[in-house]
Amino acid sequence: NPFLYHPSTIVNITNDFVLVTMLLSFILQLLLLIRSIRAFPVRRQATSYDVIVVGSGPAGVIIASRLSENSARSVLLIEGGGPSYYVTGGRERSQWLAGTSLSRVDVPGLYSTIYTNPSTNLLCQNKIRAYGACTIGGNSAINAGLFYEPPASDFDKYFPPGWKHSEVLPAITRLYQKQPSTNKPSMDGLYYQQSGYNVAKQWLVGNANYTELNINANSRRKTKAFGHPVYDYQNGQRSGPVITYLQTALTRPNFRLQS
Repeated sequence: NPFLYHPSTIVNITNDFVLVTMLLSFILQLLLLIRSIRAFPVRRQATSYDVIVVGSGPAGVIIASRLSENSARSVLLIEGGGPSYYVTGGRERSQWLAGTSLSRVDVPGLYSTIYTNPSTNLLCQNKIRAYGACTIGGNSAINAGLFYEPPASDFDKYFPPGWKHSEVLPAITRLYQKQPSTNKPSMDGLYYQQSGYNVAKQWLVGNANYTELNINANSRRKTKAFGHPVYDYQNGQRSGPVITYLQTALTRPNFRLQS
């Protein structure tokens, strides 16, 4: 058939062949590209924050929480250690606590065991040249939980203008509203095993002219004052900024904790 050998026909066939070849080449390159993408981890887009607070000790938690109160400000709180309280994911505890929502950190009476039965999950070990906690909550997760308010004279004598007692008193009031203290740490508000306290009271109040009082309710009176110790416990459990400030901050979409 002469038509098959017409020059224009040959050109058309050649062009079609070239287009098909180019298309196949493009598809092959695309397949190779997809395969190479699968071979490497996908890089996530970096997230930026307005504020980054390093360290989730009491100060870090409170500062990060307060800053996140502004919904227009994104806040990242970074902690080098791991979980502590049960609510943070801490599961280190004695067998008798199995089945509860408590870790060894949540139980006030177990704080002293941190010294006799050290924890690799709570303590800094060889990260610092001091005995301390590297965990969510910092040292507030391993100490006795004592919570004493300094006298007004400390602020007025040692602090600069802007930090005098009358100037920070509103902040102190807000702190107690969020993080109350107690001198009755038991769940039922009763005192137990008071023999030691009563002996000290007889000696100091009865014979040395000390005054028995509620220590934090009378924070200005630090001379010859006697009373029950004050804690940050709530409902018979260890409290602190992790239980109060941090839990509130975690409900905010502009706040993130990374540990």
